[in-house]
Amino acid sequence: MSGHDEWFEAFRSPPQANATLFCFSHAGGSAAMYHAWARRLPTLQVVGVELPGRMRRLASPLFTDFDALLDALVLAMESRLDGEFAFFGHSLGALIAYEAARRLSRQPAALCVSGCLPPSLAGREEGISSLSDEAFLAEVARYDGLAEEVLQHEELLELVLPILRADFTVYESYRPKGGAKLDCPLMVMGGDADPQVEVESLLGWADVTTASVVQRIYRGSHFFIHERSEDMLMDIEALLGEHALPRIGGQAEVPARLEV
Repeated sequence: MSGHDEWFEAFRSPPQANATLFCFSHAGGSAAMYHAWARRLPTLQVVGVELPGRMRRLASPLFTDFDALLDALVLAMESRLDGEFAFFGHSLGALIAYEAARRLSRQPAALCVSGCLPPSLAGREEGISSLSDEAFLAEVARYDGLAEEVLQHEELLELVLPILRADFTVYESYRPKGGAKLDCPLMVMGGDADPQVEVESLLGWADVTTASVVQRIYRGSHFFIHERSEDMLMDIEALLGEHALPRIGGQAEVPARLEV
């Protein structure tokens, strides 16, 4: 067993799987959010990326610097790249997935980014990580991703707050670096009512790759990923089948719709 296995949560190993989909979660999230995806994608090995300081890695120190986190993640991932693979990331996870794709020795066959500003704009809005607990939570609540029961439960809040603050600090420390563009297909996904990531801003993602770019806009706010997961998975399968991994899903066509 590799010493880096704590970074990865492989939910199941379908016998017909011929590629791996690495999934990166949003700020404050964990690999567990992708558990249900493993049942929905029988031709893929779904692997959630678990950052330190949460779930089974609760005892590991949280990262607060983007580049330091990426250095550690890339080191851990290199030993996992022994076959075909693709990346999906939501919000902060999309930015991490993109930078990991740039820094690894091999690029993914496809990259799917969801609910995230393009690198040219990311990390530049006014920081909230240094606010008081009350002010910080008020800002986080604008993303509609923190359940009311967590906000009202003191013990849960004490557990979640340091993770959220660290992850937002990671995001705010991000600064895009120059270098070659990716050459893998890209799918950009957004919510039509996301107040944090306006649909028009998603166009900036087209600058990060020399390969094809597909945009999908779904009804919903920042966490449309929860309500529209079935539609998203259908689009991801189609992208991989048509553009990136021909053995997955045959020659399925990417749906022409831009809104579902």
